[in-house]
Amino acid sequence: MDVRDFIKPSARVCFYAQKLEKIDSQHPVQPSPTSVGAALKHFYVHGDTSCYNLLCRFGKEYVTRYTLEDFHGSTGTLLSSESQAASRYTKMRLSALGDKLFDGIEKDCIDKWYDNFSDTEKYPAVLPSLGFYNIVNGTTGIATGVASSIPQFNLKEVNNAMIKLLWNRDINFDEIYCEPDFVSGGIIINSDEVKDSLRCGAGKPCEIRSKITYDDQDNSLIVTEIPYGIYTDSICHQISKLVEQKIITGIDHVNDLTGAAPNIKIYLVKEVCPQTVIKQLFEHTSLQYRYPINMTMLENGTVPKLFGWREALLCHLDHEIVTRRRIHQFDINKIEQRLHIVDGILAAIDNIDEVVSLIRESSNKEEAANKLIKRFNLSTEQAEAILKMTLSRLIHLEVQSFKTEKEKLLTEAKYHKKVLTDDNLLCLEIENDLREVAEQFGDERRTICINLAAEEELAEE
Repeated sequence: MDVRDFIKPSARVCFYAQKLEKIDSQHPVQPSPTSVGAALKHFYVHGDTSCYNLLCRFGKEYVTRYTLEDFHGSTGTLLSSESQAASRYTKMRLSALGDKLFDGIEKDCIDKWYDNFSDTEKYPAVLPSLGFYNIVNGTTGIATGVASSIPQFNLKEVNNAMIKLLWNRDINFDEIYCEPDFVSGGIIINSDEVKDSLRCGAGKPCEIRSKITYDDQDNSLIVTEIPYGIYTDSICHQISKLVEQKIITGIDHVNDLTGAAPNIKIYLVKEVCPQTVIKQLFEHTSLQYRYPINMTMLENGTVPKLFGWREALLCHLDHEIVTRRRIHQFDINKIEQRLHIVDGILAAIDNIDEVVSLIRESSNKEEAANKLIKRFNLSTEQAEAILKMTLSRLIHLEVQSFKTEKEKLLTEAKYHKKVLTDDNLLCLEIENDLREVAEQFGDERRTICINLAAEEELAEE
């Protein structure tokens, strides 16, 4: 997991293969085997099943906080893991947010590329990720030998925090701190401990409780939000087993109605206290669960390091600054190349009769180019650009259109050069992009964060 784009290597190559094959939000959705085949054809080495599961995960709205895959078909439910439909029944492509990961990649903004398994193609060591930091999707598990466990966050909150940090790197931690915000909702009951853990990158885990309400008409408990990473079938199995063992009392039976969202109905026996049963459930089942915090990531894609919240955000911002500088320099180079050609064409237009005469008198293209270069002090590129035009078009070229193009190019070059010399302009560009992404793809917070111990003390007073 590279701290700069927060994408694992396997996901990075799969996404890039989709981009190469135009399986993205700008093109029609394709059958899922097309994406899998593209990944295996270009870069991926772990087989079709794991590739499909990887891409499918990024399209699961109940697993991924902000989906990077536009998935068509059954992605499964929170009843159980890996419950999505087989690839032959589904379609997928990069989502609009997934496309954001690649903005500017065609402009030489990534300096390091790796060879694929056959040394026939290269893939980027890191993605541009302009305006979007995938840390919002969190991660858990092992990648490239590094174990990490990072919770999910709210996109609007993270982008707003990065804007503040962009303008003031020494800003108070409280101003940029974002509490975890899991796609599954739930209630974090140790908010202060989690804050301390994220401050330094490791420490106490998130203690997450399910959202449970009591329905007096059915004398039942209704579970509508559960801890992230937990599936309802395992919860129901735990409850049934614990009731059978009489470790939990007061429950008559359980009905799992989970579909797009969790929906467990726990029917109680008569005259039992609902709060007593809820307390037992939190104590003995996964209706209360811990999500560890271990923000170990790869610095510059190579060296494992434990990052605190501030340091992680700064690494992404620094990556954006470097990436955007390279994009502006690329644009300057392209503009200067075009200006050079336009100047050559303008010189030809000013001497159009002589140019036409030289070309007609030449026995081949090479002779014509040499004459143009020598007579009008042109470069090889300028001479070739002139010779690519037909004589009829060359004769009828309008000087004003090229003068207008030149003025436009000079204005654009001036802006790009100014951004490279004015940090405020560059930061403003980053801020505008962060705000645009937050506005387009952000949503409201789902997870409630409290300090339960503090609330219980206040209740006792």
